[in-house]
Amino acid sequence: MEYRRIWEKLYDATYWYGRRGLATFAMSGIDTALVDIAGKAFGIPACQVLGGQYKKEIPMYASLLFDMDDPEGTAKKGAKYARAGYGGDEVRMGDGPVEALRCRLQEGRGDVATIREHIGPKTWMMIDVGRYVNWSVPYAVKMGKMVEKYDAFWLEEALPQDDLDGYAELARSLDVPVAYGEGCTPSTTSTTSSRKKAADILQPDASKMGEYRR
Repeated sequence: MEYRRIWEKLYDATYWYGRRGLATFAMSGIDTALVDIAGKAFGIPACQVLGGQYKKEIPMYASLLFDMDDPEGTAKKGAKYARAGYGGDEVRMGDGPVEALRCRLQEGRGDVATIREHIGPKTWMMIDVGRYVNWSVPYAVKMGKMVEKYDAFWLEEALPQDDLDGYAELARSLDVPVAYGEGCTPSTTSTTSSRKKAADILQPDASKMGEYRR
């Protein structure tokens, strides 16, 4: 029942191991399990253990793996999910070291235009650059201004995850919302991101952050 006290003990125990990476992954699993156990013991949903249910419904989007060799096929897949009622499609401009090298402006413009044409104007289009790409700030600004023209819903992970100053500059330079934070651990990293205004949309992975209520 004392899941917060247990978390504090676990956090203190990570002093010598580093408070990022595998140690926080393990803490996340333990913390999630303890909250679930507490909810079952009281006969209430875990969300009530954490303070209450804030929304009854949330919009869903389909996360698609962008095939750089077949943008037309990816676009058609996105259109299928849009017809199925998903609010948006997230597409990745580069999923691996080889594909990332092909994320040039002209190719990217053609791919994004193809996707927008297939999914229509009402479906959100999220652009996930992918962790292998790691653009420079000037190039990310250039690509961001390109996807703005196609009404992108957000531009995700365009820079290295630790470049908070770069993300802050990128967020100031673009109208399209900048999304960031999937690799952040622990929760203090997201707090720092907020203070620096490094992103418009923070995306911490609660299953890997160790604990996100401190």
